[in-house]
Amino acid sequence: MPITVPDDLALPMDEDLIRSKNPDDLVKVFYDLKKQLIQMYQELADAVNVSSRYAVLRVENQAFPTASLGALETNFYVDEATHKLMVKVKYADGTLKTGEVALT
Repeated sequence: MPITVPDDLALPMDEDLIRSKNPDDLVKVFYDLKKQLIQMYQELADAVNVSSRYAVLRVENQAFPTASLGALETNFYVDEATHKLMVKVKYADGTLKTGEVALT
């Protein structure tokens, strides 16, 4: 069964280089992929800061697309216009629940 990758996780790649039989082209493809993966890892590391005493999670100011939210996944985001921390949760059966915390 093919795996569907959400558009926001797909890595841009040069299709012509991927199809090339030239080893130098394939090395370039893998180098570019490595560079993109390192950048994604760094963005993740920047978003989560955990120590033995605290955890900090950087959130966006807009919701993650519901269609991209997997079962048993949670999305936190800030609605600055209403001064609320918003939570979106998808249950194992696909049921979507939302909640909010007023910020004062």
